[in-house]
Amino acid sequence: MTPQKYTVADISFEVSFPERFTSELMFRYEPFINAEARPDFRLEVSEIENIQTVCVGDFIDKYNDEPPYLWLYRNNEEYICGFSLNESSPSCYLIGNSLYLKSNLSFREAETCITNSIMLLYTKYSSVKGNLMIHASTISYRDKAYIFLGKSGTGKSTHSRLWLENIKGCSLLNGDNPVVRVEEGGVYVYGSPWSGKTHCYKNEKHRLGGIVRLSQEPQNSITKLGIVQSYASFMPSCSNVRWDKNSSEATSKTIEKVILEVPCFHLGCLPDREAAELCCNTITR
Repeated sequence: MTPQKYTVADISFEVSFPERFTSELMFRYEPFINAEARPDFRLEVSEIENIQTVCVGDFIDKYNDEPPYLWLYRNNEEYICGFSLNESSPSCYLIGNSLYLKSNLSFREAETCITNSIMLLYTKYSSVKGNLMIHASTISYRDKAYIFLGKSGTGKSTHSRLWLENIKGCSLLNGDNPVVRVEEGGVYVYGSPWSGKTHCYKNEKHRLGGIVRLSQEPQNSITKLGIVQSYASFMPSCSNVRWDKNSSEATSKTIEKVILEVPCFHLGCLPDREAAELCCNTITR
């Protein structure tokens, strides 16, 4: 196995995995390599022939309406997670900081298991240090970053593309999972190795200038949200290890800090240039 160290939004981790995954799977992590890092957590990946021999304890629930699917088990006081691209059964088990993969998995299935295990551990260990992993698309513009939230299919990526096409001077920071971090100087958003289909893996940060939840509407309109509305709008897009008390409580506290510092908006929009211009002119004032 080849261990490698990475740092994402000031949280460091080390991953050890079989050689066959080295080049194809880990290229997205290359901008985040930090050989001198002191890891906040580690993940060791192993392949086993018969995954049914892994003791996972009592089944609790299965999450997600679409792949990747997440299974949760409990063995005494330890929670165990399973991931896969199919609904029938897990293709791997994450036990503590060890990931056990079926040895005959396709590369795509193995990539799903490894990536989601790293993201889950990252969420757990980074949340207690003021970090939030967000399901969102993020644009950087004039030294600040702006986050676009919404349910799958709402048009987050489309709205980001409209900014890129029509707002001079902006660029994509991350297309799927940026990291928000509360620091002494304010709230910042970082790029990450997890960017969905956009292949945008930037190791940089910008001050967070605004948060926008999108919905598809017959005409364009934008509204600034109050504190309670902001919490309700922002919270569902924040990754949360709900079964870990310390992580879950820390996530809630960080969400509160973010919405007290950063303005939140609701944008009802069409997929057109005018929506991007209306949004930009409003939230960048």
